[in-house]
Amino acid sequence: MQSNLLDPVVKRNRKISQIEGHNRLSLQRLGIARGTASVGSTEHYKDLPLQIQNLLSPTPPSLIGKASEQGNVRLQLFEATAVAKTLTSYVSMHLDDQWRKNIFFQLDLIHQVDEWDEDLSPVNRASMSTFLKTILKLKVKLYPGLGLSSKGHLIAAWTEGSKRLTLEFMPNEQVKWLISRKLDELETERAAGSTTIGRLYQCLTPYDLGSWFTSKS
Repeated sequence: MQSNLLDPVVKRNRKISQIEGHNRLSLQRLGIARGTASVGSTEHYKDLPLQIQNLLSPTPPSLIGKASEQGNVRLQLFEATAVAKTLTSYVSMHLDDQWRKNIFFQLDLIHQVDEWDEDLSPVNRASMSTFLKTILKLKVKLYPGLGLSSKGHLIAAWTEGSKRLTLEFMPNEQVKWLISRKLDELETERAAGSTTIGRLYQCLTPYDLGSWFTSKS
């Protein structure tokens, strides 16, 4: 008879042990350290609500918006670079392999996501087309450094000694040019203009840039 009276107590203790074991497993899954305090103590559960809240709290909307914006920028840069490289590939038979590699490398460089300036626009198709037509028309010898304007126009710059030439490639085969030449320590001579691809060589001829270009057509 005595054994029967103890059965409910034993069963109840077993249930408590099972619950405690379940609590231990749950806490382990949540990454909450138990320390030396017992499962049922106030000390143990003091920080539990905050820890659970931190685990369950959704990402703040501001961070979601920022991540989405960064994703859009990354996509825009990727697409613009892909289009520019595709246009280059169309005329690659007229370029030596090093020219193509140099263009591809610099396109990647100026469209790096981590270094991207929000005030700029990715290179646009029309500007890239004008750039390619120009270097083929003028038979450019020296590799330029490439950059971008705020409107997404490709900019190429050549430097040789005290002379510097900068070209901005506009849509519809239009080119803006700027030449500077350092005369001495105190004086720098500059000239600038805007023309078409067809007349660019004639515009640059007075400034002795024949070592950079070979075409006279």
